[in-house]
Order: sequence, then structure tokens, then C-alpha cells
Amino acid sequence: MAITIDWGQKIINVPQADLTFVSGTRYTLDADAFRLILKDLEDDTAGIAFETTHRHNTQVVLSGVTYARVIEIINGYTISFENTGTPYTVEVQGANHNFADVTNFDGGMSMIVGNAAGLIVHEAAAGPTLVDANILSIDGSTTVPALMRIASETMLLGTVATVISNSELEVTFSSFSEEETANLQGRRIVFTSGARKHEAARITAYDGQGASPAKLTITSLSALPSIGDTLIVV
Repeated sequence: MAITIDWGQKIINVPQADLTFVSGTRYTLDADAFRLILKDLEDDTAGIAFETTHRHNTQVVLSGVTYARVIEIINGYTISFENTGTPYTVEVQGANHNFADVTNFDGGMSMIVGNAAGLIVHEAAAGPTLVDANILSIDGSTTVPALMRIASETMLLGTVATVISNSELEVTFSSFSEEETANLQGRRIVFTSGARKHEAARITAYDGQGASPAKLTITSLSALPSIGDTLIVV
């Protein structure tokens, strides 16, 4: 299979086979390789008469720092990732982009956007204001961002699949492998949505390494969460 474009409907179809498999239900998409495929399709006989699919600004090196390229899907085109019947996650790499804004998330597919801002503009009533955001240091320290990156790599994103009690839940993780879930006992969950948002609990037992969903036994919550509530493991 290959990436195709339904020119009449302005739909960019992406088969799962054209993604890079990572593990479990996680895949990656190289944004730059993706836009080059779109350019090739635009040049074909079938596509040359239609509007361009995207706008592209290449990466730029300033003061020794390489700022990422930008890819924007335009002119009403949408992206449809293959519905395989099994939910999966696509992490987009290699560019800042608007893919999440134009993607059809049919079949439980989800996306890790991966955008990173440098100097950004906030529109205000009095006019645009520039915010100087140095993504390489925090309060003058380059060590802190590095430590934050390492910490973020150990975090897991989860969704409540089954509520057994206020101390037993089955959780589906968006990024999941036996290695990532080998040492959950003693870590904490923090809810990021729903009525329990911001409430934390400690994992006291874990049943289902390598399984999805997996059963977590936790210190008692103040009340029951709901199926579909999101959380992170820290």
C-alpha cells in the first residue's frame, strides 16, 4: 500500500503500513518524508490540476541552533490514517505541523504532535506581543531542560478503561511495552481530566505487565473516576 490523495474529496490517505512501527500500538511518521511524498503526488498527472496540499518552511540555523521546519496542510485537505479496527498512536517527528488540526481520528487512532516553540507571537487586543522563549535553558540553566527531558521519557499516558473500585482500575496506556511498565509499583498516577483531575494516588500493585489494559491497585481515591478519564504515571 502507499499514501494516496482523493483529489475530489481532498483527503490524504495514510496506510498503517507506511508508518514506522515502534512497539505495541505505537508508530512514527517522518513529517519531512511525508511532505516529499505529497509533492510527488502533486506533480503526477492526476494531481497537477489541483490545489497544493501544503505549505513548507525549511529548517533554519541561527547562532548554532537548528530550528525545525514547518509543514502546514492547507486548501481544505484533510488526513485520514487507516482504520485497522485496533486503536493505535502516531508520533509525528521532524517538523512543526498542523496535522492534528486536519486529521480524521476514526477508529481510535491518536496522535503525539511533538511541536516545539521557539519565539512565538501571542495576539492581544493591543496588538501582537513577542515572547522570547529559550527552549534550551530555564532560568539560565541548560541542565534543567535536560533533566526534564529524561523525566518525561519515563512518564506514561493512560486512559481509564474499567473502574473496579476507588482503589482498583484497569488502564490503557497510549505508549506501552513490557520495558516501560516493568517498575510501576511505588510510582504515582495523576489524573489529567474528569472529576478527579489533579488528584494523585500511589500504585501499590500492578497486574498485567505487557498487557493492555492493565490492572492497577492504588491508594484510595476520594471518589470513583470515570471510564475515559486520562492520567499520567510519574
